[in-house]
Amino acid sequence: MEKKTKKAFPDWENVNVMIPLAALVVMLLDIALLERKYNIFTGGYLQANPIINISDRLYFCGIIFSLELSLACICWYLLRLISGPRSTGLVRVYQFVVIYGVGSALVLAAKYKVLSYFGDFVSLAVLRNLGGGNLSGALLYSLEDSRLFLIVAGVIGLAAWLLYRRLRKRMSTGRAARGGADTKRYFACMAMLSFVALCSLAYVASNEAMASRHLRAVTPYWFANEVNTLWRPEVPTTIEVMSRNLRPLVKPEPSEITFAGRKDNLVLVVSESARADVIDASIEGKPVTPTFRMLASLGGAANQYFSHTGYSTSSLKAIFNGSLGKDRPFQGTLFEVLKKHGYQIVVLSGQDESFGDVARDTGMERTADIFFDARSAKNERVFSSAAAGSLTLSNKRIIEQFDKISSEIDWKRPVFMYVNLQAAHFPYYHKGMPLLPGIVPIERAEISREKRAQLKLTYLNAVASSDASTGQLVDRLRKLDVFDNTLFVVSGDHGESLFEDGILGHGVKITTTQMHTLLVANRRLPEFASLLGGTRLADSMLKGIGGSYVPPASSEPASSVSVLHYIGSLKSPEALGYTYADGTRLVLDNRLGEVHASQWKAPLKVSALPVEGQTYRELSRLVAEWRSIVAEHD
Repeated sequence: MEKKTKKAFPDWENVNVMIPLAALVVMLLDIALLERKYNIFTGGYLQANPIINISDRLYFCGIIFSLELSLACICWYLLRLISGPRSTGLVRVYQFVVIYGVGSALVLAAKYKVLSYFGDFVSLAVLRNLGGGNLSGALLYSLEDSRLFLIVAGVIGLAAWLLYRRLRKRMSTGRAARGGADTKRYFACMAMLSFVALCSLAYVASNEAMASRHLRAVTPYWFANEVNTLWRPEVPTTIEVMSRNLRPLVKPEPSEITFAGRKDNLVLVVSESARADVIDASIEGKPVTPTFRMLASLGGAANQYFSHTGYSTSSLKAIFNGSLGKDRPFQGTLFEVLKKHGYQIVVLSGQDESFGDVARDTGMERTADIFFDARSAKNERVFSSAAAGSLTLSNKRIIEQFDKISSEIDWKRPVFMYVNLQAAHFPYYHKGMPLLPGIVPIERAEISREKRAQLKLTYLNAVASSDASTGQLVDRLRKLDVFDNTLFVVSGDHGESLFEDGILGHGVKITTTQMHTLLVANRRLPEFASLLGGTRLADSMLKGIGGSYVPPASSEPASSVSVLHYIGSLKSPEALGYTYADGTRLVLDNRLGEVHASQWKAPLKVSALPVEGQTYRELSRLVAEWRSIVAEHD
């Protein structure tokens, strides 16, 4: 009787089960992090296109599984192709799990910053805009824990290598890998077929509007898309097509600011994410913003003041630089011009002004006599993350800092003070923030469409905190007897959607809630009565403190008729738009090639518009204005 030969080791290479199972596990991790980071199913902060229907969700999950399965097959067959003859089944499975499984997890951890999830919640697309278009900066926005991440990744890599050596030593008596040239050719063909399948799936998915919006954060889709760009012909965008026959607008020469007599103080308070309607808001009959209302009663409020971009960094640059590009209509930034004319520059900011290069591009840190931002008191931040994009100080800390440095300011000389109050930024509440009677702030993790009422009250409470801090600053200036010779301006940087248009956040779409922002002053400024964009605020304030200049004749009419907006990066915007003085809006979707007017029921294809029609002519003016701004960067 023949003895049955007992296998030394079990058959670890059941590919039909192992590879799909590994792809399924990674897919579930993809989905969990996409939901956690971007709220792709439930909707949330800055999520404009949630996947609501069950069928769409299943379809989306199926796409990710197919992409991960293709990538898993590539990894497996390449490992089989390069594995040595002494490699046993268990060793090959171990290699596959480490390279595909653990590797995917580490890539996801690096991309989404899992280690800082509970301390920060900002999407990469938003950070790219906040960071001035720097995607690498966006990926590393919370570098505070990057050292820990690299240490953990290094430890995992070392442990995997040591375990692999030990495993190979123990398995050296196991079955050797068999197969000659034919087997190698088979593995090579299967790896190539899997690669073609991955690229094909990614190409098909890239043409699905619903899927492609969210798949950009999925590793195999991103990889295959990069490969596809090598052979796929580049399709010009709608803006590029329209730009071919347009000339950029001629930029007027900058004008020098002069002060013939008085040089009044200027205080600019930027209230983060303050919508225009907060000035009229009330809770149980009590006004939310009594200080803002008081300032408006002394001077005025701008009812048609808009951000150009809906993002903090680009909005602040627009205010201080007087432009969206690199030109300086006053021969310098607001800080530089006032410094030149003998003003003391004081900066008290609750955010990190280096983020998005605001401090550098506006000259605020370089010209400041007294400079204090969130970096100056990093250990007193209100959130756990110390990243540049998340570093935040309380309004209370900013007022305390004013008290500390007030004696250092020579109030007999003119002063320009910029104050930034961060209370109303997402998530609209932090520990220690004062609460209005009856307000129960919504927890960050509980924010949803279903709790919009509580979300709105939490937001208004945050705005009330900034209003109260502004009132404290006014009181201190009055005690110093300098308020009467001070132009005191309060401006929002942009608006904020609280699910009114299906979105939570700002800078996602060109809408009233995201672009229309607060602007009040204690003096009557003529420009406040007309349509006003952020780039024209410096002009108005300079005139209000005694400055004068000869405005270029060609620049005033267009800016008072319409305000330009863009979404995404300036050089490659996802959308361009105009807001007009009558409240209407025209928006060009650069991705879909569609144009939408606020008075229309549905968008139209740009290609369907008559070239001689009013809408197409207005689109041409919009694109020409944008192109003239972009030309400054080239």
